[in-house]
Amino acid sequence: MRLITRILKFIYTIWVAVTYIPFLVFFVVVVYISNLFFDEIRAYRIVLFYIHYWSAIWGFICGIRFKVIDRDKVPNDRPYVFICNHRSSLDAMLWGYSNNFLVKGLAKKELMKVPLIGFLFRKTCVVVDRGSKESRKESFKQLRDYFDRNVSIFFFAEGTRNKTEQPLKSFYDGAFRMAIELQEPLAPLVMCNTAHLMPTSSMLYKPGITKCVFLDPVPTTGLTLDDLPELKEKVYKTMEQAILKHDIRFAK
Repeated sequence: MRLITRILKFIYTIWVAVTYIPFLVFFVVVVYISNLFFDEIRAYRIVLFYIHYWSAIWGFICGIRFKVIDRDKVPNDRPYVFICNHRSSLDAMLWGYSNNFLVKGLAKKELMKVPLIGFLFRKTCVVVDRGSKESRKESFKQLRDYFDRNVSIFFFAEGTRNKTEQPLKSFYDGAFRMAIELQEPLAPLVMCNTAHLMPTSSMLYKPGITKCVFLDPVPTTGLTLDDLPELKEKVYKTMEQAILKHDIRFAK
């Protein structure tokens, strides 16, 4: 029985890859043409529109349901500093489906070497060399400039994928520092069940339901950098509780 299950998962994983590639290739075309004919912000709106329907159609084809919970907690009438957990490559598709904001995130320099993917990240994200203090400083400046243009900012709180058995890894300071310096709300959200369907420890995937859970925005008005540790701990506990409630790997 276990062998049959592995064979079925292998066939499914091949199907996931085969159906994903045409969307990815056409995405390159969409990004190139939109940037050719429109200004940066309008082109980016077109790109996000495509990503939403790419996620929806591809998810349907692959038997993956993207469920969005409590999105109305974050009204789409202003930019936010979004902060999220990260456990799987499927997180990007879940966020692409769930997001209805104009939002920019960070992409690490190493991804620029990957064919196609590097081009797309260069056009849709702010690139950062995490080993360079100057690069980190410049990337944060670019994000602040986007925020001033009414573009939200997106951070993976843990910096990279969480491969541990814990709901969350420790958080980096970047998102919290940014929110405090801008004196703008921090909007936490959690991705659930993505690692259950597409784990980082295995290349055998399976269909199912994923959840993007939006949490109450946390105001930072009046806070200073001295308040950063307390803010980080508060948001960590809130996100951890949401994961324990909604993620099949941890929910009791």
